[in-house]
Amino acid sequence: MEEKKFISLFDFLGKSAGKDLGKEVYAKAKELNKPTQQKDVSNKTYSGKVTMYEHDFLVEYFKPKESPVSLKIEIEEDDLPF
Repeated sequence: MEEKKFISLFDFLGKSAGKDLGKEVYAKAKELNKPTQQKDVSNKTYSGKVTMYEHDFLVEYFKPKESPVSLKIEIEEDDLPF
């Protein structure tokens, strides 16, 4: 069985995610019953626990969303100027 790779939002994004985005990602993970892990970190800007997510979940969560708008142009032949 393949072991799942867990990663923090900071490590995935390469920057701090902020509280709002962190809450959104956590809520989605819980909604989809995705496992999370906690780890302690300590650096000059933050000391405490961070949540880690399955790498595959984060890839799926942050992939570009398709546009909900579909452009459909209909041309009637009688409307053509030539």
